[in-house]
Amino acid sequence: MNRLLGSELRKLWATPTIWWLLVGTTLLAIASTIGAIVLANARDVSLVSEEALRGDLHSVGSGSILVAIAGIIGMAGEFRFGQADQTFVSEPRRGVVLAAKLMLYTVLGAVFGVIAGAATLATMWVAISSEGLTLQLGQSFIWTTLGGAVASAALFGALGVCLGAATRNQVVAIVAALAWLIVFEPIVFEASTTVGRWLPGAAAQSLRRIPQDGLLSMDTGAAVFGGWIVLIFVFAYLRNSRSDIV
Repeated sequence: MNRLLGSELRKLWATPTIWWLLVGTTLLAIASTIGAIVLANARDVSLVSEEALRGDLHSVGSGSILVAIAGIIGMAGEFRFGQADQTFVSEPRRGVVLAAKLMLYTVLGAVFGVIAGAATLATMWVAISSEGLTLQLGQSFIWTTLGGAVASAALFGALGVCLGAATRNQVVAIVAALAWLIVFEPIVFEASTTVGRWLPGAAAQSLRRIPQDGLLSMDTGAAVFGGWIVLIFVFAYLRNSRSDIV
């Protein structure tokens, strides 16, 4: 497993798109935080109030879909560029390959989340300091929200790997992820929160403590999101273990 993880890590370093996605995730976090600050000022809400700080912190997850795309590229790219045959020949146990990818991109997702969180906090600090105020980092809800956002990013990385392995087609997986998270889920949630809150995107919002009626608790959201990942991983494993590589 260590040898395989080392090999996958080298592939990761050699994939420029992954790092551009990290840049995009960071910029989205900064832009979203600025937007939340502007909105708070427009509503005459103090930037150090809990309401304003929570609004800022939710920006950490604004680039979650990019984390999922990174995972998709890391897995489905094996098939797109014809590397899957070499990978599975060097390690015939396909489940082990999938597990290695899953672990690596879960960690990568957490790294994306930490960097986005740091960018969000830095943007908040600059804005708050410019008004002569102080950002009090000792407030527990700040770290709970940030922790949930990092966990959510880690799970989105894992989700991307599972989708890439399940479809074995990079374009299909990315389009499906975008359509599901941006179009399908909001429609279902709007039609029925009872059903919609059990979907993966809504579960991730629960984990990030988005203030929206009808969402699950933070712990339940984490369990539901993880359950979806396990379900898709099992499907991906069965498909890849029972079919030809190409």
